[in-house]
Amino acid sequence: MKHLLRALFLSACMVCIVTARAQNPPANPSDPAALMEANEEEAFSGVSRIFWSSLAYSTKLKNGYPPALRNLGPSDHPDSNAINPIDPELARGVKSGYSFTYTPGKITRGMVLTFTVQADPIEPGKTGRKHFYVDESGYIRRGASAKAAANEGLALAALRALDSACIAYAALYKSGFPSTLSQLGPGDKPNADAAGLIDRELAYGAMAGYSFSYSPGPVAGTMVTTFAVQADPITPEEPGQNHFYMDQSGAIWANQTAAAGPANSLVKPWGDRPPGWNPGPTSASGSEVSAPAGPVRIPVAPGVQEAKILNKVLPVYPPLARQARISGTVQLRALISKEGTIEELEVISGPPLLIQSAITAVQQWRYQRTLLLGEPVEVETFIDVIFTLGVNPPPSASPGKPQSLR
Repeated sequence: MKHLLRALFLSACMVCIVTARAQNPPANPSDPAALMEANEEEAFSGVSRIFWSSLAYSTKLKNGYPPALRNLGPSDHPDSNAINPIDPELARGVKSGYSFTYTPGKITRGMVLTFTVQADPIEPGKTGRKHFYVDESGYIRRGASAKAAANEGLALAALRALDSACIAYAALYKSGFPSTLSQLGPGDKPNADAAGLIDRELAYGAMAGYSFSYSPGPVAGTMVTTFAVQADPITPEEPGQNHFYMDQSGAIWANQTAAAGPANSLVKPWGDRPPGWNPGPTSASGSEVSAPAGPVRIPVAPGVQEAKILNKVLPVYPPLARQARISGTVQLRALISKEGTIEELEVISGPPLLIQSAITAVQQWRYQRTLLLGEPVEVETFIDVIFTLGVNPPPSASPGKPQSLR
């Protein structure tokens, strides 16, 4: 997968999928099984095109993912809200016996930070049997019910969140990985026993129809050096719904029949491909789609990105601002490089006397790399630096402390 994302962009192959119709003869309408299989292949290709188109939208317009599916479709008057990468049928949400539902997620300062896509047969058992789900991670799941497919997608998202939280915990508290799942959860104030790196539901070990079991590995001195997480469906909704396993490497394994482990199959970025599906250089309509130049860039929620910080330098309170009794928040829009360094900062708002101090500090911050389908990508996010009049923190204040000066 080396340089996969960049190769896809530079070769203009992003969002360009050769569907089963292009690869194989049209399904015989008198053969229901063949028709459903062809529709399922089209549906899988459809959700993958929507994912790549959403990524292109974010990279090109630099304002997060699209607010609606139609923003990815053709327009008589192309503008910043229509980048024209998917065909009209798909942009309307109905194609080849499937309905496609695009749902934007969290919005911060006008930027859509997450999304999900659900593809469901319009007539289950006639136009298709499988349901498909993908979110901004690009991992496509399929199941015999919409809920089963979505639950698998959410379970994978939870495992990725746990991976990031464990790495952040080790960097913040210098004591290795956590000993229990609850140590990553919220509390009155972030500390080693309640770091506030994951939400309460996941910290309790149950989410989206899955149970999560965290097992710390051997302790070297006082540090936990490895961990494993088992994710199992609480009540399987269909035969073969996947069980998942993840360790400190971040790799995820899946098993359809019982608890998963490293002996099972690795979860691939595209999930289980339907028979006959292949990526190609053209869209479903047969026309090539121009890909945005440059590195891949994705939006990330401030709270999610904050959990990935490895080195955090607190700003110095400017003497003139302190003398003038000026306090407040400097809001920055940040571009973080593939290596986790600050590449660009844009001032959104803040007291003028505090801005330069905030910029000087944030420019020194370092983050854990963000991966998309196994490859590092650039991140766009927002950072708030809070200045509160009071006592300065000691010069040796450790990374990960609140951004507020007291």
